[in-house]
Amino acid sequence: MMIFIVDCYRKIKMSVVILDYGLGNLRSLSWVLDRIGCIHSVSSDKAIIEKSQKLIIPGVGSFGKAIKNLDNLDLIDFLRAYAGNPCNNLLGICLGMQLLFEGSEEAPDVAGLSILKGCYEKLDNQTSHVPHMGWNNLERRERDSDFTYLTNIKIDSDFYFVHSYGLLNTKTKKHLKSLRGNQHFVSYIEHQNLTCTQFHPEKSHFSGHMLLKNWINS
Repeated sequence: MMIFIVDCYRKIKMSVVILDYGLGNLRSLSWVLDRIGCIHSVSSDKAIIEKSQKLIIPGVGSFGKAIKNLDNLDLIDFLRAYAGNPCNNLLGICLGMQLLFEGSEEAPDVAGLSILKGCYEKLDNQTSHVPHMGWNNLERRERDSDFTYLTNIKIDSDFYFVHSYGLLNTKTKKHLKSLRGNQHFVSYIEHQNLTCTQFHPEKSHFSGHMLLKNWINS
């Protein structure tokens, strides 16, 4: 067991950029990437991002504020173009996932990046607390083995969530949902060169760190 853990955290020689747009758990995410040996930078500089083919959009905060910050940094069209290049890989975490879609009830008059189709809705507070905060699993089955970045992660693994809005449905084929109260929401997506996690892999201990390692090594 100890040999396996050491092997999982051996050095990774891949350069990754964490997008700094004024919101998000930059420090904790950067710490985890350091721990798994990933060479990375934290930046909003287009020139730096273009040099890397892997970009993480983290997220903690409000949808409207996030879009405003991206607009102020002149990153909206840049991110759309970046995601449209099949040579690039983009990972959206929590709010970073939400930004990739068309919009959110959190800020009804604000358009998202619209890289993926769908809109976020306020989670139902009748059968469970909002925000949805704490540990939850992904509804996986044995035949879901085609998910590239869930390799070596147990099917019943829990991940850490903090959110009040959710994507209730999606047309993307490769996705998983989670259940809170009586309501399902989309918690994980692999679509072409895009990966989305409603949960925070950087806060999800071994399973989350393994997912990040799988994504970086792909």
